[in-house]
Amino acid sequence: MRTFRDPDDAIRAWLEEGPLVFPDQNERAIDVATQSMSQRRPAMRLPWRFPIMTTLPKVVAVGMAVVAVTLGGAMLLGQRSASPGVDANPTPSPTTAPSPSPSARASASLLDPTTWAPFTSERYGYSAAYPPDFGTIPSTKFWVIPESDSTSSAEWDMFGRNGTYDPTWSATSIRLPDGVTEDAWADAYRLTQDDPGRWGAACYPSTAPLSPVTIDGRTGSLRVGCGDIEALVVADGHMYSFGGWTTTTTTPGVPDEFRALFEAWLTTIKLDPASALEPPAASPSPR
Repeated sequence: MRTFRDPDDAIRAWLEEGPLVFPDQNERAIDVATQSMSQRRPAMRLPWRFPIMTTLPKVVAVGMAVVAVTLGGAMLLGQRSASPGVDANPTPSPTTAPSPSPSARASASLLDPTTWAPFTSERYGYSAAYPPDFGTIPSTKFWVIPESDSTSSAEWDMFGRNGTYDPTWSATSIRLPDGVTEDAWADAYRLTQDDPGRWGAACYPSTAPLSPVTIDGRTGSLRVGCGDIEALVVADGHMYSFGGWTTTTTTPGVPDEFRALFEAWLTTIKLDPASALEPPAASPSPR
């Protein structure tokens, strides 16, 4: 199987060859991360650059409709075929309690990182693991700060659920500029993400409350936005960003299942800043 590194090449190949089944490298999902690239605005954060694909909800809705029609037809056929004197609706016999569904068991197993696949970043100096139903898209460019309308999805290592890329995770790092503290860099970075033309102040990253988070023994800060979440942590002069998003909203908060899976991912991360590649130019301040 080919591994596409460039989103545009992946889209062209997928359109030419037709949809395929991707067990790991979810090439078709790159479409999700690229469709909205022409709609980017400066200082937009990931949830607005890469909207979640709505194919899955539509497929589920169609499937539910088919099931409803099938069950309705079966009930009607049963009523017509019942002969006089025969109870068309006999009293059901006692049954045992149903066992957990396969999907429920699968959801529980997703929170067990020992079953996850390993991933090592070739660019940003960290390793992690991801669930068996996720795919990966390694970065092909360095993270450029400050972000702008030329920011590309190729600047992040990306992880997402096959077929929908909902949820999606991103990971990246950059060396702190000389003389800039961790807190000052993080404050300036979050401030550049505010976009008054796109959402209300309740969703501004710069005003969102922060909570402590531990990644590979180092204490960082965790921000929960409107359908998105991001952890920042410093290791040996490198600022790491680990983010995630699901269906975006205008209400602060994220689904409990989404956050639990994201936090399980953070426990798998091992930081290795000594192996991070350095960009050609020095890292500027986010301002």
